[in-house]
Amino acid sequence: MARCQHCRSIYLERIPVKVTDLYADAYFGLAPDHAQRNQSERIGYEGSYESTFSDAGFYWAYRTADFVIDALQGAGWPRRCLDIGAATGRLLNVFKSAGYVTHGIEFSASARDMAQERGHVMYAQSVEELEASAEGLHVVTALEVIEHVEDLRGLLGGINRVMADTSVFLAFYPSADERWFGATPGYHWLNKSFEHLVYPSEAGIRYALAEAFGDDVFVATFLTVQRRDVIPYSIVVALKAPASAEGRTTVAELWRQLRYLTDAEFTFTDAGPAGLGAGWIAAIEDLATEHPSDLPFVAAVICSKFGSSAVPLFLMELDVALERLTDAQVVDLLAMAMHQGGIDFIRHILATVPPQRLRPNLKEDFHRVVDDYDRTTGGAARLVEGDNMSQDPAATGD
Repeated sequence: MARCQHCRSIYLERIPVKVTDLYADAYFGLAPDHAQRNQSERIGYEGSYESTFSDAGFYWAYRTADFVIDALQGAGWPRRCLDIGAATGRLLNVFKSAGYVTHGIEFSASARDMAQERGHVMYAQSVEELEASAEGLHVVTALEVIEHVEDLRGLLGGINRVMADTSVFLAFYPSADERWFGATPGYHWLNKSFEHLVYPSEAGIRYALAEAFGDDVFVATFLTVQRRDVIPYSIVVALKAPASAEGRTTVAELWRQLRYLTDAEFTFTDAGPAGLGAGWIAAIEDLATEHPSDLPFVAAVICSKFGSSAVPLFLMELDVALERLTDAQVVDLLAMAMHQGGIDFIRHILATVPPQRLRPNLKEDFHRVVDDYDRTTGGAARLVEGDNMSQDPAATGD
């Protein structure tokens, strides 16, 4: 592995295999005769993707992208989205349940077939090869994809081509953060995920995106605990022009909050998170108004998944009348509670909120979290900071 002296990204000097060969059907659901090979060669998933991931585990990505497209376009419909590396369609399920027309790219035939059965339009070819009929997309997502790509410039150019004007690209990937990457012996990525070809730094991803998206690129890096390692992950949003100044400002404010919350100097007071500004705190505390801001909710959803637990815990513990929240904000609270161990809080929301306010696929996931907890603990629960009740592998690597 080498580190670029200019942007500080990390990449493989030599690619030892044909990368697409790593993504056979066994990558998603290993048959018994593949288990030994997988264990010895340390490639791919070691269990079934379908049984490991849940729709609710991808809610943070949907909420982020949907919030940004709202800021750019308003509430216009219909909307079309594309998920690159869609697997069996878990993320697409969340977009579809919200009314999006869903498309996905997936190289594994078995995973692609399962996604098609769920009503998603699926492609076997790369985004660079998609036909014009696939263009005009409002949201394109690539979660834990960039690190697998040989031709990053080609990928990003293809993504830009299929996007409509005033649309959003959302990516999530392991970062080359110099403070943490490889800091512990036997570092997770370096002896396991041999299909990883590049780990972009924040400067590196901006450089890579500049040709296709200009300066409308927002990046935040979070430190996640995985096994014995602390592993940096970056979340990036790129806007395709023309985006209004107001829309850019809204997205920039969200990323300002995310970057602040990854700061080691983050503090928490009785009045709320220090340093985020009076407007942020007022938006949280004034939830009885007719038009509460989604901004703190979206920031808290992302932070509960990847970053500081202070804000989501603060939101969960507020004595807020649930009927005064939007349907999206109610699910936001459920997602925060799932990732912060708030089983009693999940119980309260599920028992209080009318079922029709929750999308069926997400409601089933949250009920399953509670049922699994009750089965393993006998039902005793309390709000525990940092306790991840979902056991979502999206937070423990791909």
